[in-house]
Amino acid sequence: MASHTASHLPADGDGDREGDGRTPAGQPVPPELPAPRARSLREQAVEARARLEPDRPVIPAPRAPGGVTVPPVFASRADAPERGLLADADALVAALAALEDHPDTPAHLALARIGALTASGVPERGWSAGEGLAVEVLLEAAARAGELHEAAASLLTRLDAEDRPAPAVVVDAIATSLRVMRVVADLEVFARGH
Repeated sequence: MASHTASHLPADGDGDREGDGRTPAGQPVPPELPAPRARSLREQAVEARARLEPDRPVIPAPRAPGGVTVPPVFASRADAPERGLLADADALVAALAALEDHPDTPAHLALARIGALTASGVPERGWSAGEGLAVEVLLEAAARAGELHEAAASLLTRLDAEDRPAPAVVVDAIATSLRVMRVVADLEVFARGH
């Protein structure tokens, strides 16, 4: 039986000791792979919305002597989501898209920056002072993150109530990210003594 281990990679402690780009066995050191790009909250919301939409079969229009006859509108599947749920998902997508595409206020810019920072971990204490962000802007960013979190959490509650796990998983990740963004903004305000 063949071994499924990565025999071409150096064992622990056998790394590039001389800095020549080769392992002690003379094999080249594999290059670092770039970190995968984190999906934006909007991309995640679009995915959740797509998971709500029922599949629509493509049915070719029947032909008649007078040309193409448009088929009657078929009823949606019995498990199709109600319009209110789709509207809530669309509203969340729109709110996140507006935040990412058109950060029109300093608070939106700060929230977008917090989102970028938290995608790779929690930023160091005092990061906002180095970027010239006022405490008032951080307070507004925390409030906006709270509003977006409430919208995502409300949508998540409805998805759970309607037993829609596929979009709920994605919306849960969005709600968690927004909660982290709010906490980071609140902690930064606290760290700056306000």
